[in-house]
Amino acid sequence: MLKKILVLLSLLIVNSYGGEATLEKAQHRLPPVIYSIDIPKTVKANQTYDFKWTVMGYHDAYDMIINVYDKSGKQIGSKKVSSYDETTGQYSWGTIKSTKFSYETQMKLDFKGSQELTIRFFASPPNDYINTTFLSCLVPGGSGYKAGDTTGRKILIDGVDGEDDTNIKIKSVKATPSSGKTYAKTGEDIKFKVLTKGNNIKVYIHFFDGYNYLPKDKMNGGNGVWTFTRSIKNAGKRKYKVTIENLGGIILKTYETYIEVKNITTSNKLDVPYLYQRDVPYIGLSACASASSAMVLAYYGKIGKDKNSMIEATKKVFQLTGSSVSL
Repeated sequence: MLKKILVLLSLLIVNSYGGEATLEKAQHRLPPVIYSIDIPKTVKANQTYDFKWTVMGYHDAYDMIINVYDKSGKQIGSKKVSSYDETTGQYSWGTIKSTKFSYETQMKLDFKGSQELTIRFFASPPNDYINTTFLSCLVPGGSGYKAGDTTGRKILIDGVDGEDDTNIKIKSVKATPSSGKTYAKTGEDIKFKVLTKGNNIKVYIHFFDGYNYLPKDKMNGGNGVWTFTRSIKNAGKRKYKVTIENLGGIILKTYETYIEVKNITTSNKLDVPYLYQRDVPYIGLSACASASSAMVLAYYGKIGKDKNSMIEATKKVFQLTGSSVSL
């Protein structure tokens, strides 16, 4: 009996929903979605910027709220906006076409310290009879903005506070090999020195591996003088760049250059007395190691450097190393 009641209830629910108007189905299946965004990716504190975006949905209209939060989660900006233009959208549900709504507003954001700021969008139909207030909008991937979470409802922009970056400069970049030459040898330590202008900055150096820039290395120092030491293993014109970032991690200045690295092998010619092993009677053909030993002994002054002294030493070494040949 219970099973029959459940079946009847399920049929009733299906039939009721199946009788719903096509427009209402579309509205239930697709809440308003952010379609495009045109807002600044970097903003300075207490300056006014334009914020523009479009939304796709199946309702007649949407009121929108755009909120901005600092890194602590505090709301530092909020505007309620109505659309200024409506055109036919790209989505459809059966014969029902969506509408694309365009929005625009201006905001001045007050925050302290350079940091990432979070943007969120909220929408609600003006005639929302269920009184669900404003719902958080999805921001599809590919918008060109950094995602602020894994749910697709937050994007990030950079907030810059403090010194104007026009006062920040890379004054000079110099690479000095430990040899003091204008080029470096492979494996030789190179001291990189950068002079800068500006406060509240960090300086990084990035080395190019031939395909991509490697992860950045933080340079040591401060007060306008920064250094970093490393060696480079591969020869050629080795590209590198220096970047200045503010304390919020935003790149303000970049300088790219290269250093010449050469693969140079060094040799030290020794004045070793020479003995032709076949000049040693009887054992000459077998005395290669013994003759070499005699030449080394002569070089270090353990025996005379003349031919006869080295021959006698060769015979002695040959005897001591176990040969059965009679001397």
